[in-house]
Amino acid sequence: MLVFVSHSDNSEGQHNNKATESVAQEQAHMNSVLKDQNDFIAFLKGSGVPLKQTWTPQQCSQAALAWLVDQNDVIRTQFAVTVAELQDNTPVMQPEVKEALSILLDN
Repeated sequence: MLVFVSHSDNSEGQHNNKATESVAQEQAHMNSVLKDQNDFIAFLKGSGVPLKQTWTPQQCSQAALAWLVDQNDVIRTQFAVTVAELQDNTPVMQPEVKEALSILLDN
């Protein structure tokens, strides 16, 4: 499952409700596979990871790991499950996307 995280100043309860709603929305969207680097970056941005347009997939994975440090356990777990599902459900992917996913899975 993928988690969107709101960057607003809402209370923790409201924050978790929004994240949970976004999980369901993004899960429906991500039933497809990662076809290329653009899909991978869209997945991370959709999760709430702040990224720069010029970053490589590997740099985006490093940014995602840094972002995860500030997330709660539920979000970290859901993110990890989604990354594993994406890898399992994508039989063919670009080498740089495969490497970037491996960075996320190894941490």
